[in-house]
Amino acid sequence: MTDTRPVPAPDDVSGFYWQAAAEHRLVLQRCRSCHKLQYPPEICCVHCQSDQFALAEVSGRGVLYSYAVVDRALHAGFIDALPY
Repeated sequence: MTDTRPVPAPDDVSGFYWQAAAEHRLVLQRCRSCHKLQYPPEICCVHCQSDQFALAEVSGRGVLYSYAVVDRALHAGFIDALPY
């Protein structure tokens, strides 16, 4: 059986994230202006719109504030995985 789920396509903005994930590390962007972390990777800070980032390896530990259960497949590749 072939897995038909779409896979991420690393690019110039997100490549660092996927490379670190392949090494079992969690690396996020940290804005050099306001010092806030952000995920997912973007071309500018979602808080202050700066385009200057440092990469920060983080522990992966945190507090879960909310979650969602997906019950409708928005891509045919996820039909057999519902709910997820």
